[in-house]
Amino acid sequence: MTDLESHLQEHYARARLSDARIEQILAAAPAKATPPRVWYARLGSLAAALVVGLGVLHFHLIERDIAARVLAEVAMNHGKQLDAEIASGDVAVVAAALDRLDIPLRPPGQWPARYALLGGRYCSIQGGLAAQLRLRDQETGELHTLYATRLTSDLETVVDTATTYDNVGITFWRDRDVFFALAGGDTPNAWPQNSN
Repeated sequence: MTDLESHLQEHYARARLSDARIEQILAAAPAKATPPRVWYARLGSLAAALVVGLGVLHFHLIERDIAARVLAEVAMNHGKQLDAEIASGDVAVVAAALDRLDIPLRPPGQWPARYALLGGRYCSIQGGLAAQLRLRDQETGELHTLYATRLTSDLETVVDTATTYDNVGITFWRDRDVFFALAGGDTPNAWPQNSN
């Protein structure tokens, strides 16, 4: 330790207030009570933060619940393997027969060579009218199901999802105002985007 450091240490040791003086200063200072309006403001802020936090949590749980319900519904419908009401390999024939739908039954572009259309039928996704198209994967022979329905605000929360649910690979996507789901196999399959 240098001389300067030792001198500084001694100086500040002598400059320290005594315990008696500290007690005297503390006793002389009047205790301040927090006004009630400050407490009300603090409680109001805490309540507002709690309401916002619970609202965000509620929205997150509802969104997750919607995704789980749509996944379960698509996996269940795919698992039923219902026969097509309109048995045709021509998308235009199936679309004409499913005339209550006001949406395209497939994304734009040519029908992918990988999938052979077997036919279609009406179904519902979350209470909305939907098309359920039966497909056969030409490469693997597996049956797949393509769903198309009007995109709702609930369904917007689950687009761009690819997962496996109940041993069924499921992919969700949107094209403009149409919600699509492709189910089949044990891993999610993507609809070929460059099928033109």
